[in-house]
Amino acid sequence: MGLKTLRSKSLAWAVVVLMLVGLLSACGSGNPAPSGGSGSDAAGGSTGGQTESGASPGTGQSGGRAGCKDAPELVVSAAVSLKDALTEYQPVFEAKECVKLRFNFGASGQLMQQIEQGAPADVFISAGAKQVDELEQKGLIDPATRVDVVKNALVMAVKKGVPEDQKLTFERLKSDHLAKLAIGEPKSVPAGTYAKEVLDHLGVYEEMEKAKRLVFGMDVRQVLAYVETGEVDGGLVYRTDAAISDRVEVSDTADPSWHRPIVYPGAVVKGSRHPDKAQAFLRALALGDGQEVLRRYGFEPATK
Repeated sequence: MGLKTLRSKSLAWAVVVLMLVGLLSACGSGNPAPSGGSGSDAAGGSTGGQTESGASPGTGQSGGRAGCKDAPELVVSAAVSLKDALTEYQPVFEAKECVKLRFNFGASGQLMQQIEQGAPADVFISAGAKQVDELEQKGLIDPATRVDVVKNALVMAVKKGVPEDQKLTFERLKSDHLAKLAIGEPKSVPAGTYAKEVLDHLGVYEEMEKAKRLVFGMDVRQVLAYVETGEVDGGLVYRTDAAISDRVEVSDTADPSWHRPIVYPGAVVKGSRHPDKAQAFLRALALGDGQEVLRRYGFEPATK
């Protein structure tokens, strides 16, 4: 075979190979990227971050449902002692009910006044019946939706590290005429109302107030802060609030007969734009999966 023939055949094969390579390249460039690949377009453009309400995005049950991007907003005004438990439960309820929760935590009396003045709210949960009773009398809540959510207990909290023989207790409070005690403001803070009832039962409230040995907090968390910083010898707070602080310990528990039952009632606020969702939230806390979260923070079921 001549050299010219060999060159012609080699050139022909080279052309065939180049054509095959080009064809394969063209086919490969038309294939879509594999599902779950990297890049901003992967998984429908999700970046894996969190939504505004705190729930993770997605189409699975744990990340909410399709269509929740424009979910309605539910404003919940709740006693500050519920803050940690409700914040933990928030993403669970949002995903289940396709709603965004916006919390307004504070002293129950202040929250009641806000609702009276027209502040937006769909749900009101108080640490005492008095505030809900007043709103019901003024026609500002729907009485048909009222439900007792949880119960609590009142305890004496002292700063950690105090020697055992110096820890303030209810018995010692009756004989120690120098001890300073922090309680919530009785007129606006349910914990303060219960505390005053306990101190009245012990026969020391009037004397302590006159001697300026009572330090009043705007809410139960402020009372707890006074104890943590050592500004007082003790503070009367809810058991659940004492439990979340690693700087205090419980030295005594008030006998339930010394004060009215510590029950947290809740109701849908009249004029709510989403009354069905609001009532579903209350039911979830009182009887549904929210009750388990509340129990983990030390609350007791209000209904058996």
